[in-house]
Amino acid sequence: MNDETINQKKIIKARQEQLKRGDITVSGDSKGSKVLYTEINIGDRLRDIRKDNKFTQAELGELIGTSRATINSWEMGIALPSTQFLIRLARLYRVSTDYLLGLETSELVDITHLKAADKEIIYGLLKRFE
Repeated sequence: MNDETINQKKIIKARQEQLKRGDITVSGDSKGSKVLYTEINIGDRLRDIRKDNKFTQAELGELIGTSRATINSWEMGIALPSTQFLIRLARLYRVSTDYLLGLETSELVDITHLKAADKEIIYGLLKRFE
């Protein structure tokens, strides 16, 4: 096996791991002959979760102590939020900072603040979808 083949196998293995983690997505042309690997964009994730929670950029900025322009720059990929703001966003949305950064693909929901009866309702709903 030559060096080029070894490198290609390493690249394929790395891409497979990225796909498993959800770090990249794959798309192809109509014949399926071209494959494009697209990195998950942190700005897209921040915009999507903000919209899912029905906040405007201005409302979110006010909630976490920054400006609408700063929120916009994060979502446009011009800048990245500092650790301080990542933590504030994670707490607000009740997700992990890893989720916000695209390192984790599953959303986590913190139910520790709920009463036991409310937790049982959630557990019952989850069982229905297993």
